[in-house]
Amino acid sequence: MVAVVFGARGNVARHVADGLLAAGEQVRAVSRIPASGSTPGWEAVAADLDRPETLPAALDGADKIFLYGMLGPQKPYDIEKVPAAATAAGIRQVVLLSSVSIVNHDADHPVPRLNRTIEQAIQRSGMDWTFVRPGTFAINTRTWWAESIRTDNVVRLPCPLAQSAPVHEKDIAALAVTCGVP
Repeated sequence: MVAVVFGARGNVARHVADGLLAAGEQVRAVSRIPASGSTPGWEAVAADLDRPETLPAALDGADKIFLYGMLGPQKPYDIEKVPAAATAAGIRQVVLLSSVSIVNHDADHPVPRLNRTIEQAIQRSGMDWTFVRPGTFAINTRTWWAESIRTDNVVRLPCPLAQSAPVHEKDIAALAVTCGVP
């Protein structure tokens, strides 16, 4: 069977695809625009979670998928149509990259609200599921901290008393792979 990895060119999903390959899985790497000269071992396929009509071909013959919660800042894909397309294709297992922000759900903030809504749609689908809920991605700290470290030799935080533990994307992917390999 095949594991379908959505967002396969992204910071986490590309490591998920590599990890699944290393575990002996067949990988279908899905992106809106697949990379030319795709990674050896990946089957690169074009599909878009925001266009459910593109999903059947990407899901054909697969039994599990890796999804991410949102297309971008505060933009969900069609929350009901994606799980429906997956179940119609016979997908049995989904690993969703969600967000730790839903644990302390703030109903007025779009990130936890949208991720929770996606989680609920997957729960209703009948597929087996695992929700991976990391906090801050380590790669984001380069954007946030690089300039202040370079110019002032300090890390500036908007909330200095807040506790945070950025997680490397490869570690998030390793967890997703472990959850997605029977």
